[in-house]
Amino acid sequence: MKRLAFVLFVAVAIWGVEFDPELIPFTEEIDLVFSMDTTGSMAVVIHDFRGDIGGMVSELVDRGTDFRIGGTTFGDGVNAWDFDPAIDGFQLTDDADTFIEQLNSTGSSGGGDAPEFQLDALYVSAFEYDWDISRPRAVVMFTDAPYHYPGDGSTSGVDPDLLYELFVGTGIPVFISHSCYSLEATEYYDSLAHDSGGCSYPLSTSWREIFEDIISTVEGYIYFSVGLTDFDGLELYSITLEGMDGYSGSPRTIDLSSFETSSGSVSVGWILHEESLLRPLEEFEYRLVLLSSDGEIEHEGTIEDVKESPTNPQTLSLSTHPNPFNSTVAIDAPQGYAVSITDTEGRKVATLGTGSTSWTPEKSLPSGIYIVKAEGDGGMVTERIVYMK
Repeated sequence: MKRLAFVLFVAVAIWGVEFDPELIPFTEEIDLVFSMDTTGSMAVVIHDFRGDIGGMVSELVDRGTDFRIGGTTFGDGVNAWDFDPAIDGFQLTDDADTFIEQLNSTGSSGGGDAPEFQLDALYVSAFEYDWDISRPRAVVMFTDAPYHYPGDGSTSGVDPDLLYELFVGTGIPVFISHSCYSLEATEYYDSLAHDSGGCSYPLSTSWREIFEDIISTVEGYIYFSVGLTDFDGLELYSITLEGMDGYSGSPRTIDLSSFETSSGSVSVGWILHEESLLRPLEEFEYRLVLLSSDGEIEHEGTIEDVKESPTNPQTLSLSTHPNPFNSTVAIDAPQGYAVSITDTEGRKVATLGTGSTSWTPEKSLPSGIYIVKAEGDGGMVTERIVYMK
């Protein structure tokens, strides 16, 4: 996949504030939830999926992809697979054998190609699982029937337009393999998949093709980091990343009230997907809107496709262990590369020197996701770590 580089068409600082954007590829990892129509007519599809899932998981392992998986089933209702009921929220699993065991115990019955609870299942899959929001994620659905919706006499509680806005606005790609008699449902499935950054397929499409498309989403996630400097005397309230022409996602706003700004510089960041959150018609354009005590300060730029950098950060090696951790994490970084820790919004919480090192969080830091950055002449490499007190 092509990488992106920034071409900044507005280089003049307004009110003295300097914007320094940077684009950083992430290493491969993904969370997946499969949403499955388990009515009687789907028996052959489910059988084929059972046969292919083992190969898909093995390939993820061979690629070195850090993955977690979950599942929902639907027909005349919705059932979510919870792999750790002791924790609030539906939990994913990183144990492929556990997932396959659950899949093998799933049968198919009933239905008759009448409307089913696809929209409710998609909502549960995307918004009721306990996702790690710093990781790439995707939902995969397969069905051969149209959907229930509020007001059609069913107990469905999910409005089609609202679900569309939620998927598109949050940038969660959904891949839908479908075949049904309803033109309205067919058009909805197609638009939801395409506009969320995923893809739609005829139900006869091989799982190999779908799998390759899903994996490509892993390679497309990036960390959009923006440094702000020279704002002495200004109070910073928030900063929003917006797309420009053709943008169809929701603005992403970071509250700056809890950031340390006394030094006159601060770094913020967004975890984005190249194609699902920045989707202009012709060019990758963006706008940063900084809300300060002097009002709104805007900064605009364009991201263009470029060839792979000769010093691709993904060729560098960065590893952490244990991960998750509850006390100290060891960090193996390239020799001479400066290592730092930030939270998922870009606040720097630790500077650790160069090369291999370790980090013990301060007692005041909460449990959660943190990002290890190693920066040097050859670029930057990052890895997410999970701190659990």
